[in-house]
Amino acid sequence: MGAHSLPTGPALLRAREPRVPGATSVALGSCVRRNAPPNGDVATIVKLSLTGLLGETEAAERLGIGTADLRSLLGQHDLADTAMLPCRVDDELALTYVDVGRDSFAAPRFDDVVERHIRADPPPESAVFRLPARDVLRADAAAAGPAGIIAHVGRCGSTLLCNLLAAGGGWAAIKEPEVINRLLLRRANERDEARRATIAALVARVLHSLAHGTRRDAAGATRRCAVKLSSWNLLFADAFATAPTTPIVMLSRDPWATVASSLQHLPDWYHAAADMPAPHDRVALARLFASEWNRVVEAALSLPGTPLFANYDALIADPAATVAAVRRHFGDDRPLEPGTLDAVRQQYSKAAGQEPFDPGGRHRRDGLDDDIRDVVTTITASGWARLREREGNRASTLTVKPRSP
Repeated sequence: MGAHSLPTGPALLRAREPRVPGATSVALGSCVRRNAPPNGDVATIVKLSLTGLLGETEAAERLGIGTADLRSLLGQHDLADTAMLPCRVDDELALTYVDVGRDSFAAPRFDDVVERHIRADPPPESAVFRLPARDVLRADAAAAGPAGIIAHVGRCGSTLLCNLLAAGGGWAAIKEPEVINRLLLRRANERDEARRATIAALVARVLHSLAHGTRRDAAGATRRCAVKLSSWNLLFADAFATAPTTPIVMLSRDPWATVASSLQHLPDWYHAAADMPAPHDRVALARLFASEWNRVVEAALSLPGTPLFANYDALIADPAATVAAVRRHFGDDRPLEPGTLDAVRQQYSKAAGQEPFDPGGRHRRDGLDDDIRDVVTTITASGWARLREREGNRASTLTVKPRSP
């Protein structure tokens, strides 16, 4: 689940709060009518517009100005080209947004991009701001949600799939944003149903803001957004709302290879959780990892509709065919240009930089001993058989439609 955090105060590398007065619309001078109705704090309205939670027309109306004046206002405050993405949630459920939406997101995780941005030297001249949950929840989620969701069992090539999707052109792939992890964990530990509904509504708005903020790349070209969940997020799929709107791809791998990889390199959630088996107890660890694989698969098989199930073996054998199928499932019928995926295939997808993939050397994964393999088989055989039966099906959706708490 990761432990990335965004510092506050001076540690934000002097990234500025948007220079928009926070009192009344009168403070904006001639750009805002002095007799504008009190439709909310000016700074809050501008921030909600930048996050995609208010459409341009509605934001202008709330400010009592025209859309052209709103664009001029943003330009005057150096905010016209910002691409704000949610990156942190605090104990009061306030969301922090940072201007990183035009990144390529080639790093293994979304939070790696955020950390690199805020620790840059010299400090980036970009906006960082905080929105309380009450403001986020009162806004209409005007921006479209992600074009697709990528779910997976872990250790199955999901990062590679994201990189290949982006390499094909016209896509940004957001990988395992910690802000969603934190919200889902908060909701899982919350007993009050109203509070749980509030957190689910925030998850939906986070997904909308991710799609809105990544809609253009560094060159200004339009692109679509796919969000890759952390593997365990599927256990809380009900947090994503009720109406099926966003297509989902479920990437799997056989449980023996998945468990073997987890034994060789323990997953982040193992280090973050309490009461885990000792690292040297391979049988107990195998039982744990196989059980988690099974829980995730059962959750995937229970999703509404018929998910597009893809698998690691097919991804490795024919990346172009798998990526093309994922793009079509996400509503993108554009053909892949020949050779666009070749460079990505040759790189290790989990590396922070350029690192050639060496499956026979440093990236080699050992298989399972017979006794451990038997443990994994006992736990996962039924789920694996059902999963194989579902592979190749096409239409499914994961709910991300915003709802009121």
